[in-house]
Amino acid sequence: MKRTVLYVTSNELKFQVARHIFEKTGLSDSIELEQASQVSLSEIQAESSVDVALRKASDAYRVCGVSCIVSDSSFHIPALNGFPGPFVKFVNRWLTAKQILLMLEQDQRVEAFYDDVRVYVNAKGESYAFHCTTHGHVDPAVRDASGRGVDSIFIPDGFDVPLSSLQADDLLSVWDESGWWKLKAHLGV
Repeated sequence: MKRTVLYVTSNELKFQVARHIFEKTGLSDSIELEQASQVSLSEIQAESSVDVALRKASDAYRVCGVSCIVSDSSFHIPALNGFPGPFVKFVNRWLTAKQILLMLEQDQRVEAFYDDVRVYVNAKGESYAFHCTTHGHVDPAVRDASGRGVDSIFIPDGFDVPLSSLQADDLLSVWDESGWWKLKAHLGV
């Protein structure tokens, strides 16, 4: 019999990626993943996406009272000392892609990565964090940097277009899955 685990997110893409990876890893054989999109969680500000995700997980468990998963992402440009880091959500609201590119030296292609933290909370309320890192680069030569946010300038490894230009199938498979495999090993399924 499958057990149900809630994925607490209002982000439909995050949920679709999780379902895709659940099927790919075989987690879906023993776990029914359900989206809890109506649960409102406060998001603390911290310098670590782990701290943010652990707090969100604690809040999600307190509200839902069952096993759940939450995630938090941060985006890092090492050439800018890791900026914007876990503040990416706010930077995406405040700055255009062009404004972010202006912070970099012209014609300088630089390393960048998404750090994703998934936190699983078991039925006892115990939390376990699992990391994944999706590598790529920011390229000032991106043709359409008119959009808002880092997704229009981040080019994942193995691709030649920004994340915002990827097709739906690529968006499901571009992300590092290692954290999900670690979750599977942790659950022993």
